[in-house]
Amino acid sequence: MIKVLIVDDHPVFRQGIKDVIESESNIDVVGQAADGEVAIELAYDLMPDVILMDVNLPTINGLQVTRRIKSAMPETKVIVLTGYDDVEQVFHALRAGASAY
Repeated sequence: MIKVLIVDDHPVFRQGIKDVIESESNIDVVGQAADGEVAIELAYDLMPDVILMDVNLPTINGLQVTRRIKSAMPETKVIVLTGYDDVEQVFHALRAGASAY
């Protein structure tokens, strides 16, 4: 079973992603976070295999959260999921440790 943590500050978007992901029998959404600090706490507590990460978050932005999580949990894959289509953001996300953008 693949454990997924969803991090986004929009509750309707989080719920939609959760509904789509959980239609797969081998994926389990183990948690959701609406801000960067909660995301870090949940990542350490839940040890997800994959984190779907928004860039713009309250408290700590998604790139900083990614950097902190990847430094402590290098085996966790972070996929940046955002509406921004900016080459520079892609570069910063990958440099922070994201596996995909």
